[in-house]
Amino acid sequence: MPYVIKTNDLTKTIGGKTLISNVNMHVKKGEIYGFLGPNGAGKTTVMKLLTSLWKPAAGSVELFGESLEGNPYRLLGRMGSIIEFPVFFEHMTGGGKFKASL
Repeated sequence: MPYVIKTNDLTKTIGGKTLISNVNMHVKKGEIYGFLGPNGAGKTTVMKLLTSLWKPAAGSVELFGESLEGNPYRLLGRMGSIIEFPVFFEHMTGGGKFKASL
């Protein structure tokens, strides 16, 4: 069965601090996968790497059997996510109404 998410030795380092190290995750089509852990465990970091908001320091990410490197937008168009707060759309509300912020 194909994997919809696959990471191999995924590592992220910022400013000399290793946030996650050698994460290997294999999620098959149809599986439900959850992240559990205390603050600072790396849950958000992994999600930002899976959605190409951050680039890994090492390792790789595959979505739907294809590498996330290069131009990931075609792959990302097949998924949806909200990580913490939707910071890219600060001017929008959950109801879809425009909120002016000048």
